[in-house]
Amino acid sequence: MESTTDFDRLAGLILSTKSEILTATKTEIKAIESNLATLIDVKVQALEAKCSTLHLDLVSHGKLTEELQLKVSSQDEEISNLRAQLFHIENNNNFHSSESRSLNLIDKGLPAPPTNDPHGPENVVKTLLLEMFLDSTEDVNTIAS
Repeated sequence: MESTTDFDRLAGLILSTKSEILTATKTEIKAIESNLATLIDVKVQALEAKCSTLHLDLVSHGKLTEELQLKVSSQDEEISNLRAQLFHIENNNNFHSSESRSLNLIDKGLPAPPTNDPHGPENVVKTLLLEMFLDSTEDVNTIAS
């Protein structure tokens, strides 16, 4: 009978050791879970900080891009104006340098007729023709009317 009691004691010892092992294992698992949760929280906070920094960088890059586009647009406009001025300068030089063309230049054009006068162009032509034929002492306006 002694052997049964020895077996019973051995079984009791095994059961108590088993429960101690289970308790110790559960405690270790909880500690590991806690450490993992803390580590995950730290990593998430670091990622959030990096994402926030990246977002701010993207916003500032967007603003810089818009500013550069405005500068390029204004420079394109200025280049266009300078090209137009250069074109006029080159054409004026070419036009005046040619002797045959300089004879065709009109020094003074006809004055613009008044916009509210229906007979404005006719009066301008009459006045100019009369000026050509009359002395400067005669009143051109009274004769043209």
